[in-house]
Amino acid sequence: MNVSKRIVGIELSIRKISDMAASVPGCVRFDIGQPDFKTPRNICDAAVRAIKDGYHGYTPVTGIAPLRQAIADYEMGKGIDVYDKNVMVTMGGMGAIFTIVLGFLEPSDEVVFPDPTWPPYKLIVSSVGGVAKLVPYFDDSGALDVDAISNAVTSRTKFVVVNTPENPTGRVIGKNDLQAIAQVCEDKGVMIISDEVYDRILFDGARHVSIKKYAGDNAILVNSVSKTYAMTGWRVGWMVASEEIIGQLMKCNRASVACPNSVSQYAALEALTGAQTAVDKMVSEYGKRKNLVVKLMDKMSWDYVVPHGAFYAFPKVCDDSWKYTLALMEKGGVSVVPGLPSGPSGEGYVRFCFGAADCAQIREGFERIEKFEDGS
Repeated sequence: MNVSKRIVGIELSIRKISDMAASVPGCVRFDIGQPDFKTPRNICDAAVRAIKDGYHGYTPVTGIAPLRQAIADYEMGKGIDVYDKNVMVTMGGMGAIFTIVLGFLEPSDEVVFPDPTWPPYKLIVSSVGGVAKLVPYFDDSGALDVDAISNAVTSRTKFVVVNTPENPTGRVIGKNDLQAIAQVCEDKGVMIISDEVYDRILFDGARHVSIKKYAGDNAILVNSVSKTYAMTGWRVGWMVASEEIIGQLMKCNRASVACPNSVSQYAALEALTGAQTAVDKMVSEYGKRKNLVVKLMDKMSWDYVVPHGAFYAFPKVCDDSWKYTLALMEKGGVSVVPGLPSGPSGEGYVRFCFGAADCAQIREGFERIEKFEDGS
């Protein structure tokens, strides 16, 4: 079997943990990076209507026109100029990122990511023959290290990736830092991929700002309905870019998926244009869970970045994150994600997702962790 070496060399670290956790009876699951809420009823009803109305066939490669317009209207709310011609609907946010790197990267081209990062970024880049370059964007004090980003860019670098709110830390990057990153990328002649899939999940008065507001056409914005609307399995995302880039990258969409799922697009249209009360309720609940997780992490005397967005916490808990994770699952009945797959800076850290664990489960999980660490 002559499968490409670049594919054989890819490890699915998060999925490995999830598969193991599924076999542990009564395991408290902090590894699953998705909401535990059901997709809101109005969105499901829109999908049913689309099925009954016969929307079963191919759609335009870039997505149905009403959805592209709805996306443009939504993203324009961030203070950027967006029209339907600047939007392409994709198979989830991952589909957007894959389409971008497939369209831009030549073998051995580089993409700079924050360290720690979301591990599938590396998977996507490696799958097309690119090189993922992990760089700590922030120092130990939480200050942006602009020089580190600048020094990481070489003649082979095609993109710098910005993810805010951030997976795995929950960090929300502020306006001044985004402006600084945008300026570095402009000076270096490298483009930006801005992953904004958690843009509505914010706490403690934090505000989401898109780097595209400062970088313009030098940034490609990526977003999806997956996390905001509890639609991870519906697989609808999008990218926002110049009309020229969309015109080229639509070829990649055509080559990989032909078009986005038709019924899911009508569900996404309802998500963006329908009532938003369900989103407000979900974010409110995530906020309660975040506050509880922070309180319990403080009780454990762990170091961490306070999560002001997304639904993750990333504390420093040990020296060997894989060893800790596997032992905690086996002996404590709690699953987390080891930090090392997120990059060298993640070693000793683990990721907790409170998107799929309610407050009762969080309390139970931390009680088990405390007993595990006490050796009882």
